[in-house]
Amino acid sequence: MKPISRIGIFFIILASSLFLVTIYRSSPVGLSSSTHLLPDTWTETESFLWSPKDVRIMFSTIDNQEISLYLLDAQELNDWKTTGKLHPLLSFENTSKGIYAYSILARGRYSFIILSRNETFIEIDLTLYGFENDLIVAVEALAIFGLTLTVASFIIEKPAFRRFIKTHSSERKTVSFVDAFVYSHAYHSSCCLIRFVNLQNISSPRGLNRSGRFGSSSKTDSLRCVNRNFAQ
Repeated sequence: MKPISRIGIFFIILASSLFLVTIYRSSPVGLSSSTHLLPDTWTETESFLWSPKDVRIMFSTIDNQEISLYLLDAQELNDWKTTGKLHPLLSFENTSKGIYAYSILARGRYSFIILSRNETFIEIDLTLYGFENDLIVAVEALAIFGLTLTVASFIIEKPAFRRFIKTHSSERKTVSFVDAFVYSHAYHSSCCLIRFVNLQNISSPRGLNRSGRFGSSSKTDSLRCVNRNFAQ
């Protein structure tokens, strides 16, 4: 087994193990808290470390006292404490009870802040359920990478693929040899043709130019003859 295929199989096993962990962690998890609320006062609940799953939020107050409840992440909670501006992920205003399902987008800490007009108690029940989205993405990435390495390793190890590579390399060498032979033959043919034209000009009466010497009337006549014959 080649090292590439071993690496691919390792990533496939790692993806499978992580997927089993994801399935195990997908079972519902329940949380609950009870908080004493003072009149006309903002109250912050304890923070919850949530993973990117779905959460069902259910709350109610004693004696049906109306409250306003807001869900914030760590950054929004810090901004609210610093600037006093409220930008909640989820809000329930002027109500005594409610049920809502929310999809958590990022892993982190989340908190509730509550404003009550009267003194009361609030009970909050939370249920986390479903698969963790970031773990699913990690499983898919590891599995695809491992399968790609494994398939590529088997393709490279096939005899047919090796023969194709060798044949392609030999064809390139043959083409290069033929090109070199053709260029060499054309060069020698042009040299011989130039010599033949010069001999014809010397032996023929036309070889006398205006000065009475043997040779072509101009240097371009022999070159034109060579180019015409070579082109044919």
